[in-house]
Parts: sequence; structure tokens; C-alpha cells
Amino acid sequence: MASEAASKVAQIALQASSSEASAELRRLAAQYSEELKLGSIALSVSTAAILVDPSAQLEVQHFGYGVLHHLVKFRWPEFDQQEQTQLYGMAWGWLQQATAPATPWAIRSKSALLMAEIVRQAGSEVWDPLLPALTQLAEGGPGAAVSALMVLRHVTEDVTVFSDDLEGAQKRKLLHLLNDSMPQVLPFIVKMLESHYVKWMEATRGGQADLAQRHALVVQEGLEAAASCAGVVPVTSLLQHRVIDAAAFLLRSQEFCMPSLDVLRKIVARKAAEDEREAFAGVCSALTAAASGLLGDAWPELGSGGFYEELAQRLCDTMAEFGGAHLETLAGQPVRAQFLEHMVRFAQHPDLILSGIALGMWNTVMGKVTAPKKGSNTEAYMLPAELVVPLMASVPERMAALPQGGGGGVPDAFLSAKELKEFSSTYRAKLSKLVKDLGSQQPATVLSVCTEQLSKAAASGSATDIEVLTLMLEPALSSFPAEFMSRTDTGMLQLVDALIGISPSPSPTVAALHGRCLEATAAFLKHNGERMQEVVSKVISILLSVPLMASDGWELPPISPPTGWRDAFATRVKLAGNVLGIAKVAGAQLASHLQALSSYIQGLWQRREIRVGERNVLQEALLVAGLNVGPELQAQLIEWLLAPIRDSWRQQRRLQSVSSAEAFLQEFAELPSSGGTAAESPIGGREARWEVHHEMQMVERAVRRTPPAGQHGSQEPPGQMAPADPRHPALPHADWAFTVPLRLLWCMQALWQPQWRAALGPAQAALEMCPAERQVYLGQLAGRQAREAGGEGDSEESVAGGSVTAFRMWLKAMRDSVYLLIAMAVEHVPGLFARDSLAEEMGGALTAHIEFMAPRHLRLMLRHSVIPLVRECPRPAWGQWLSRLLPPLLPVLRGRLTAFWGAFSAAGTGAAGGTTEDTSRAQDEVVEERVMRELSREAAVLMQILAGMQTSAKAAGAVLPPRQVDQPGAGVQGCILEWLLDAAPPCAEAVVRLSMASMAWPDSDAAHRGMSTCRAVAAMASGRPDLEQVVGSEMLQSAILGLTLDSNTVFQGELITLIREILVQHPASSAAARGVLMSLPRVSENELQGFYEAFAKEASEKEQRLLIKRLLVGVGGEHLKALSEWRNNPGTVNVKLSGKNQAAPQRDDFELSVDWSDISNPRINN
Repeated sequence: MASEAASKVAQIALQASSSEASAELRRLAAQYSEELKLGSIALSVSTAAILVDPSAQLEVQHFGYGVLHHLVKFRWPEFDQQEQTQLYGMAWGWLQQATAPATPWAIRSKSALLMAEIVRQAGSEVWDPLLPALTQLAEGGPGAAVSALMVLRHVTEDVTVFSDDLEGAQKRKLLHLLNDSMPQVLPFIVKMLESHYVKWMEATRGGQADLAQRHALVVQEGLEAAASCAGVVPVTSLLQHRVIDAAAFLLRSQEFCMPSLDVLRKIVARKAAEDEREAFAGVCSALTAAASGLLGDAWPELGSGGFYEELAQRLCDTMAEFGGAHLETLAGQPVRAQFLEHMVRFAQHPDLILSGIALGMWNTVMGKVTAPKKGSNTEAYMLPAELVVPLMASVPERMAALPQGGGGGVPDAFLSAKELKEFSSTYRAKLSKLVKDLGSQQPATVLSVCTEQLSKAAASGSATDIEVLTLMLEPALSSFPAEFMSRTDTGMLQLVDALIGISPSPSPTVAALHGRCLEATAAFLKHNGERMQEVVSKVISILLSVPLMASDGWELPPISPPTGWRDAFATRVKLAGNVLGIAKVAGAQLASHLQALSSYIQGLWQRREIRVGERNVLQEALLVAGLNVGPELQAQLIEWLLAPIRDSWRQQRRLQSVSSAEAFLQEFAELPSSGGTAAESPIGGREARWEVHHEMQMVERAVRRTPPAGQHGSQEPPGQMAPADPRHPALPHADWAFTVPLRLLWCMQALWQPQWRAALGPAQAALEMCPAERQVYLGQLAGRQAREAGGEGDSEESVAGGSVTAFRMWLKAMRDSVYLLIAMAVEHVPGLFARDSLAEEMGGALTAHIEFMAPRHLRLMLRHSVIPLVRECPRPAWGQWLSRLLPPLLPVLRGRLTAFWGAFSAAGTGAAGGTTEDTSRAQDEVVEERVMRELSREAAVLMQILAGMQTSAKAAGAVLPPRQVDQPGAGVQGCILEWLLDAAPPCAEAVVRLSMASMAWPDSDAAHRGMSTCRAVAAMASGRPDLEQVVGSEMLQSAILGLTLDSNTVFQGELITLIREILVQHPASSAAARGVLMSLPRVSENELQGFYEAFAKEASEKEQRLLIKRLLVGVGGEHLKALSEWRNNPGTVNVKLSGKNQAAPQRDDFELSVDWSDISNPRINN
């Protein structure tokens, strides 16, 4: 029967292996294979034994071994003792048969793999007699030696290679078995390597190529077996049994160097114990000796492709890993110096890939000195000065070798220009980190190399040389120790003077790099301000040397700028930013030059030598430096900067332009005539937009750069802020500085009304999301890529263009500026809250036309204005400020979100069709969903703040632990929501209902925040009968509904805690809570009574939560998805509910839903 089955299977397997075999034939072969693997053990083994006969076709033998391997691996326990012994004997016979010289490698490997699998399953019962048999078998010639070594390799790999089917205990047992046998295994492997290497040499010299090849296979297989052992065997054993010596010897052979290197690499990847230092030193000696050969005569070939390039990269990578992990094992060893010298040489090699590998090691080694871990031996990683000099000296050449872009093709080593760009960026970062680390340890050496590069750049004037200088100076000067920078005899003054002495270049590229070099000297000017005035003057002179064709400081950017204009424009702004960068680092030194610098800037402006954007950046630098002077001088500086803007904003023309939406469009759009398109008739109002854009920018920067003293990062809870500082320099400007911005905001938000959308005509496309932003929401581009792809970059000229894109950019810039101005003002100028008139104006502007506001704009307003304002508003100002902001905002917010999530749940997850129209509609839905999720999360953050939970000012919504509601009443005393319950009940109702509704939204972040707000509401409900009824009924319903969402699994324990708090803290609403629980499916009166009795008797909070879980899982079943993990593994909960188990009405569905759009049920504090 077995022979008949084998004949049939062999025929099918042979036919199915053909490249021309049909799918049906291959399916049939797979079916036969499965039948053999799952069928009768005896019949399957007998059939497979016939298939693996050496006389069978290769494909048939391969099929048979696959069946046998499966049977041993997965069905070994089904064999009895006699059958296991017989199968082992058969496998040994097949292994011996495979030693014949003509045996294909695949069959030899399969027979060895089968024997290794038997060892893994049977353990020492097979391994103990097998090991001496393998050593004896290996004496039978090259083929037999290969088979024996293959078995050893496969057995060892079962331990070193991750395998799901090998349990931990079984793996430990196998590892123990191998370790015990290593005194026999390792000498055997070394013996095979030595004897067959000698025979390979003899056969090679004798011209016996075939015999030499067979012996070479033995050596390669022996090295692979050694590499497998090197991953698990103690390193001292590898040294003792000469495995390391053998690998080191064969590493010198071109034929065997790659597998030899793999042996050493496996050792390098391991941790070094204290008694293994000698072994690791031996490994390092072997690697260093191999590197000596490569770095000699083979040096030119290391980057030319082929064998030597691959070997050099693999060897350097192994040495780099050794240096990063084990350099301390070489303490006191002579090989240490040579090893480090070789790694310097590798870093100096012209091949960027090879050099980059070595640089990775130097970053790691230097990092262990500059940023040591606790208990690390930093002395072992310190470099001698004779190595620092050549290492640092190679940096300029390596930086100059990087591709600069602009053509030239992609080297063969890279698949695409993108890959080359990514590599260059990483390589440049490695060089910068190396300079920074060396600068912190050997500043004099690094400064000397930088000075040499400066001389070269000054002489050549090339962009490449000065770029290299920039990439060196920026990390170097920022890393020099303060003690070194404070001295005047280090050469720093000479370097600064040399930078000042370089003549300005009209090339935007060179000018920008020159400015960056000068900005880098701020790290020195911070300690020594002797050259401050000269450096700042030099930067400004470079700015002035960059010509801006066809324009001057007072003109608008041209709609169609000439070639080179944009580069010049951007470079001039960057150079102004260099002055700002100097002020940020060395503002204290710059403060003494404020008057002279301000006069100089004013003169440049009056002479029309700088543009308005450049003037704003330079004036911001004055503000930053002004932080180092007293409040009186700060006030004078801000008055001087803002006086022109104040005069402009008080003019009737400006006030008229923001008095209505119609006036706004007339001033800032000058819409095209009817019948024309936006492309045919450019949008007008360019001058007005350009002017107000920079005025807004300057006002916002003035507030941003004058934070209140002593309140940076304040974490005072709302209502408990420090009293306002009446001397704050920005406070006197509060009466006028918000008038135009808030009216601008009012007018812009009016544009979304239908009549003004229509009035925009073709330009109404500016109100829609730009294509690049849409791509971000669709996940097709990252934010930076989107800005580049959308053509809407950071260039300021775009806001004054005549296109729809320019108008959209201007609207966005204005909206963002107003939001940020409000955020900065409420955080930096707390005295604003004493101005009641501003409260009315700001509340009205933020909520104007809110019913028409786009969701993405509503989200931005919440994040950047409303949340900071509410968080910072002191308790005495709640009545004036929050009563004007929250009542119009919260109902609209609640209506938007409940309507969306209701429609979202009703729509389900149906997919759109395949047409273009369907695809577009599906994309619209994706964008809308993501925008609404973001809006939901910001709304949830606002609810938390209103409920008295402190959040981070930097990362909106990050609830800080001290204010979490972990105990009844924690974090809610005197909170805004409690005030709203008395002062504005409808507003408080919106907060409560929105928080309850959010627990049932399929958005984990928003739902979790809503749940935390609900816990705060439950804590403050005591003594408020109407609120208690809502908590006991609708909030309880919402919490249970939240458990039906798998997205809430991560905080299902907190939802259970909320349910428990409702049941425990609010006995007044017990009837309502009981009604909610009784309305659940499959709940009987007796079961519920039993639950309440057990709940009342249990004093442990943990046990009470377990009772609630048991009740809900019992009635909700699989519908409570958030409890799925607990439901499947409930642990050892043995609480039994009392009462008769009467059959409850059976319902197929877990029907629990709440219509959160109904705002009439029941009201709070009617």
C-alpha cells in the first residue's frame, strides 16, 4: 500500500515541480502533502521513506524529506519508543547515503536538517550516541564531513535562531545539552577546519580543482558551524578550544575570509564578561590584522566595487561594533592603539559608505565620554591627542566629498536620488556629531582645524569651502567648554576677526553660509562680547550686499519675480534671522548695544535699504536682547517698536477696512470683475495685505518676546494665578493692540457665510482646504512635503500675491497670528484680564459667525486661543471673560460634534465604489473624519480644564498627575464648571452632556478625556439633585455604552471605576441607576437584587469593580467589546449573585443607545 501511494505521490510531485505545471496539478500535490502530514503515522513514514530513496528524482526526494521533517517536528510524541528508535535509525541511514560525492547539496542539507530535528525532539537520548558517530562519519571524506558539520550547525541554530515552536524550557534544555558537549564539538570543528584546509591547499597546488572544491566546502561548512556555536558557547571556551585562532587564521585567506568574519562578528555581538577580556582582545587582534592588509596595498580597491569593497565594509562594520561595545576590554593591550588607528584610516577613506561605517563607531565611542551612562568607564574611551588630530583633520575633506546636489547622477552604490539624499543627510549628521564631541574634549585641536578651513574658504571664496566651514563651526563652537571660551588666548578672537574680514559675497548661497558662520560665534560672544558690535554689523552688511533686483525695501514682491529674486529674498531674511540667533544666545552682551543697533536699523529702514520683513526680524532681535535690561528700558523699546503700528491702526482708513465683511473685501481683496476668473483677474488689495501682515507679525512678536518674569512654565491651576505685574512693558498697549486683530478675525470668519462666499466669486476657493493640506489628512504627504508640493511655502511674498493661493495663505497667516497673539497675551500679560472692555471684544470676535466656521478652524481656535484663555483666566475675571466666551461656543461645539458622531455611527463602515466620483467622496469623508477627530480631542481638553483638571500648556490636553480625579472631589473645588452650574446652567449642561457623549465616541483619546471629566462631574454632583439624576441615569448609561467600543479597551478599568463611583457616591439617584441597570438585556429583578446585596456587603473597591464587571459581562456578553480581554480570562472571581435565577426575557441584541442630539432631556438646574 505504501509503495502504491509513494508511486502516485512521486508522479504528482514530479509533475507539479515543473515550471509548466498547471495550478490544479500543484494544488493536488499540496493536497497529497497535507494528507501525508496529517494522516496515519506509519503509512506516512513508510511512503516518505520510499520517496527519499537516492534513486528517486531530486524533486521527489525533496517532497519526501518535507513530509518527514513535518512528522518529526509536529507529531513526534505520537511515535512510540520503538518507532522513534526506528525513525532515528532510518534518518542515520539517509544521512550516510547523502555523504556520497554526487549527492545534491539540497538533499544533503535536508537529511542533516531531519537528523537535527530528531535531536531537538529526543534530546540526550539521541545526541549522546550521535555525537561520536558524527565524528567518526566525518572521517569518511569531504562529503561525510560536510554532512556531519551540517547536523552540528542545524542543532545549534535551533538555539540561536528565534523559533515560535520551541518553548523556553525546551530551548534551555537543548542549550544545556549543547554546552555540555562543547568540549567534544569545538575541537572536532577546529580539527575539520585544519585538516581540510591543508587538503584544500594540497589539492589546489596539485591542480585538482574538483577535489579542492570539495575540501573548500568542508571548511566553509565548518566555519558556519563555528559561527552558530559562537552565538551560544561561552567566549572563554571558544578561546580555549582555538575557535578564535582558527577564524583569525582563515580570515587571512581570500577564499574563506567572509565566513571567518561571520564567526568573529557573532562573538563581537555578545556582551563581554570580566573573564572574557583576553578572548575579546584576541578577536580584536584578528580584526586588526585583517584591516592591516586591506589598508595597505588594497586601499585603492576598497571603494571600487567587487570583493575588496564588500570585505572592507563588512570588516569595518564588525570593527565598529567592537569599538562601540568592547573598547574598554582593550585597556592596557598593545592592539588598542593599532585598532583605533585603523578606524581613523577607515574614516578617512574616499568611499563614503565605508567612511560612514567608521564614523558611526566614532560617534558611539565619543558619546560614551561626552554623555556617559551611570557606572561606565569613560577613561577606556578617551582618545589620545595623536589620534584626534588626524581624525579631525579628515572632517573637511569628508564634508567636501558629500554630493552637493544639482546634478551629476546617482552613484552605483545608491538605488535612487532619494536614497543618496538620505545617506548624505545621515553622513553629514555623523560628521557634525564627531566635531561636536571632539570639540568638547579637545577644543584647541578642533579650533585649529576650523581656522585652517576658514583660511582656505577665505582664499577660494567657493560655496563648497564655506559650506564645509559652516558645518564645522556650528557644532564645534557650540560644544567648546565655557572655560575655553572665556579665555582670550585660545585663538577664538582671531577666528572671529577672520570671519569679519571676509568680503561679503553677492551670491545668496555664499552670503547665507557666511551669516551662519557669524551666528555660530555667538557661543563665544556670550562669554566675550568684545566683538559683538562688529559681528552684528558684519551680518547686516552681508544682508545689504545681496541685491534684490527690481524692488526695494518699500515695494511689494513682484508677482512674477525675475530669476534669482526668490533666493535673494530668502537669503536676506535668513541673514536677519542670524542676528536674531545671536541675540538668543548672547543677548546679555548685545543689550549694551541696543541704542546704537536700534538707530542703525531705523536708518536702514528710512533709507529703504531693508525690507519690512527683514526689519521685523531685526527688531525681534532687539526684543530678545531687551530681556536683559530693566522693565523701564523694555517699555521704551516696545513703545518705539509699536508706535508706528499704533498710529497706523488708529487711522480711519484702517478701522474702516475692518468694520464689516464688505469693507474687508474691498480693502484686502479688490475682487475681480464679474465674468473674469481668478487667473484672468488677479485678486487685488496686495498693498493692504502686505502691510497688515507685517504689522500683525510685529505685534505678535512683541508680546511673544516679553514673557512675565518668574512665570515661565507656570503650572498654577486656573483661578490661582499670581497677581499681574503692572510694570509689564506690553500692558500699556493692550487698549489698542487688539482692536484691529479682533476685527480682522470677525471679518474673516464672516466670509464663510453664504452671502460672502458668493461675493468672493472664483476667489471663494481660498476658503477651502488647500490640496497639500488635504494630502496630509489623507496620509499621502508629511507636513513638510505638503508645503513643498503645494507651493505654499514660508516665503512671505506669497501672502501678497494676486492668486487664490496667495489670498488663502494670507487668510491663514492672519487667522494664525490672531490666535497666537491671544495665546501669548493671556500667558505673558496677565494684567489683560483686568480690562473688561477687552473681554467683550475678544469674546465677540472669537465666537462671531461661529455657526459657519469650518471645523478645522474651530479646532485651531480652541487649541491656540480658547484653551489658553480659559486655562489662564483668574477666578475674579470669570464673570467678565468666560461668560462672554463660553455660552456662544459650547452649544455650537456640542451640536457639531454630536451631529457628526451620530451620523458617523449611523453610516457604519461602508466603502465607496470604484468610480472617480466615489473615490473623491470617500476621500472627503476621510478628511472630514480626521478633522472632526482632532476637533473632538480639543473639545475634550477644554472640558477637562473646565472641570478643574490641569493640563500642559505646551501639549494641549496632557493631564498632569497631581490634578487627576482619583479621589471623590479631587481637582474640582472651585472649578469653572462648578461656577457655570450656578452662573450659566445651559452652558454647564452643554459641558456635562458633551463629556457624557464623548465616552461613546469611537475615538480613544477623546473618550478617555470625556470619561475623566465625567468623574469630576460625578464628584461635584452631591447636593445638586438635578445633576445627581443626570449622573445616576444618563452618565451611567453613557459609561456602559462606552464599554461597547473596542477603542475604549485601554481604559475600561476607569470606566468601571466611574460606574462604581456613581453607584457608591450618589444614593439619591439610586432609583435612576437601578432603572438603567434593569433596562439592560437579560437582567432579571432577582439577579439585580442579588448584585445590589453583594455590592453592599463588599467593602473592597476592587471586589466591587469585579462585581460590576461580572454583571455587565453577564448581560452584555460579546457586545461589551472593551471588556473582551477580561471576559475571555476573568481570573479567579468567585463572587456569586444571590437570588433565584429566574429566566430573564431573551434578546438577541445588546440594545443600549442614547440619542445625544436631544437637548431637551432632562435639563440641569432648571
